[in-house]
Amino acid sequence: MTPEEVIRKFYADCDYPLGCMGAAEKWLRDDCPYIVNGDSNTKNKQEVLDNFDSYNFMYRRPYSKVTILELVVSGNLVMTERTEDLYHINNPENRFLGRLMSVFRVDENDKIYLWKDYFDQGNEYGFGRAAYIPNVQEMNAYRAELGLPPREHTNTFDIVSAYNMNK
Repeated sequence: MTPEEVIRKFYADCDYPLGCMGAAEKWLRDDCPYIVNGDSNTKNKQEVLDNFDSYNFMYRRPYSKVTILELVVSGNLVMTERTEDLYHINNPENRFLGRLMSVFRVDENDKIYLWKDYFDQGNEYGFGRAAYIPNVQEMNAYRAELGLPPREHTNTFDIVSAYNMNK
């Protein structure tokens, strides 16, 4: 597959039935970091999955319909501008539409080994607006139900949400 095909398939898999976690599990290399707005908040695929798990706990939106607006490829580098329609399969009102820019690097085994997302954290993007922000105890109770280890803190999604809700 070409790097472009990998990224297109990755985005397609973010929709039902796999969802964003399933797509990450399938397409990310084990050592792939996910960097949001220049902050390296995850160092590998497991941390990416944990981050998505936290997002799903907070927002209950495991699926994403991705519309690619622009796509640029240079070797194993793929850059996209896209919109994401994040949604819950059983609750159509629980959705969020946002625009993001991404940078990916794809290896010779058709695995993504670098993923960077950039988005406007201001009012226009509104990431996480009007969403409930869990504390560490609530997050760890949920993680325990899923058999995941506890965390000492919540994650970047929580911080971005708090930033937007306080504007």
